[in-house]
Amino acid sequence: MTLSSNNNSLSKKIDLYRTVLSDEFMRKFSKFNNIDDFFNSCNCIITTEEDFNNIDIDEFNDYIQKNTKFGSWNDMIETARIAFSKYKLNLL
Repeated sequence: MTLSSNNNSLSKKIDLYRTVLSDEFMRKFSKFNNIDDFFNSCNCIITTEEDFNNIDIDEFNDYIQKNTKFGSWNDMIETARIAFSKYKLNLL
């Protein structure tokens, strides 16, 4: 999966994922050093919001199960969101 966009809305979403799914988070919970490596290893290209919304979620969740410590994209994002919130609140 390649993450890039000229679309402002998708660019903001990509930036948010890069922030929340930090390099430290990715090294701790996946086989990858960063979110870009994670997405580049996946077998799809995302250049529009429509591409992102049309990801085969079952296939993507299977990829996540094989390459991270999570059962689904939602589990991964939720864990990252909580960790990021704690970090921002100086709880970690």
